[in-house]
Amino acid sequence: MPIPHKTPQELPAWQQLAALAAAPQPHLRDLLAADPAREARMAVSAAGLTLDASRQRCSPAVHGALQALAEQAGVADHRDAMFRGEAINTTEDRPVLHVALRGDPSWGGPWGAVVQADVQRELGRVCDFATRLRAGEVHGHSGEAITDVVNIGIGGSDLGPRMAADALAHLAHDTVRVHYVSNPDAWALYSVLRGLNPARTLLIVSSKTFTTQETLTNAASARRWLIDGGCPPDALSQHLVAITASPAKAASMGYPPERTFLFWDWVGGRYSVWSALGLPLAIAIGADGFRQFLAGARAMDGHFAQAPLSQNLPVQMALYGIWNRNFLQMPTQLIVPYASRLGRFTPFVQQMDMESNGKRTHCHGQPVNVDTGPIVWGGLGIDGQ
Repeated sequence: MPIPHKTPQELPAWQQLAALAAAPQPHLRDLLAADPAREARMAVSAAGLTLDASRQRCSPAVHGALQALAEQAGVADHRDAMFRGEAINTTEDRPVLHVALRGDPSWGGPWGAVVQADVQRELGRVCDFATRLRAGEVHGHSGEAITDVVNIGIGGSDLGPRMAADALAHLAHDTVRVHYVSNPDAWALYSVLRGLNPARTLLIVSSKTFTTQETLTNAASARRWLIDGGCPPDALSQHLVAITASPAKAASMGYPPERTFLFWDWVGGRYSVWSALGLPLAIAIGADGFRQFLAGARAMDGHFAQAPLSQNLPVQMALYGIWNRNFLQMPTQLIVPYASRLGRFTPFVQQMDMESNGKRTHCHGQPVNVDTGPIVWGGLGIDGQ
């Protein structure tokens, strides 16, 4: 079936939803009382997660119209095109292959074997380096083992690894510590470095283009700190790692090729924690932990790729979001994790959701005349409330 190019309002299901939203909305307690099986019927589980949508303000008629909307909009066709490696990023004429980072070589059509060879090569390098560092086999200029790693990045080069490292802190190494700096304010860097020994510190500079000014400013300051702390300038490379899609740029700034880890222009920053940009996470939780992290994402990829839309957890979440934002006129979405280790989950989702959906044109160039997503906000548990 060809992928439709219609705007959402042209679809019959959208018009049906508009009519349903214009009518008086049933109270949630009445929806629950009228349908004793509502909780079971509106729950979807996959990869160890369960979506309970029974408390959504969504009648059976609305639920049915949302399923029809997904069918009429060609969601399955768009999804399948992504997994086939088609250039669904029409602005840059690129495929969107972050699912390939999770390592299933059976996906990806003609690009699968080539991309997976690259992905597995870099994953092997990441895991090998993380294992050696955690074993005390990576040394600085003095011959002392590295005990502190400082990741310098911003946006997707910071949020994902930092969020996941906090969430998986129970896997942290006893003696190797990983720190993160993103804000170019001098205090952010100073507050991390002031307690560290330069001879035992490794800098990871994470930047897709290696032109991000905030990151390069912090990196330059940290390099000066290493030299002021006794590292000879000609030994500085022993304390440097680069993660980038622009290795030539990194090399021109003195980052050694053997310690430059690669990812590709088809990896969006907000999806990059599953790429070599996950090196700080792999150091924090170990190579085995990092591979399990990839396996968890791969399990959800498999569910998204194969489950019927009506039982597809990410698709159902998206449909309820469309109903809430466009028809019930709810402008924001609150995310409140109650597990302390998920304290950075909300800002991670803020970037993931709002950067993905905050568009003013459709993929075929027409101006957007619907609400493409909510403002995402929130905080940790009771404090957030």
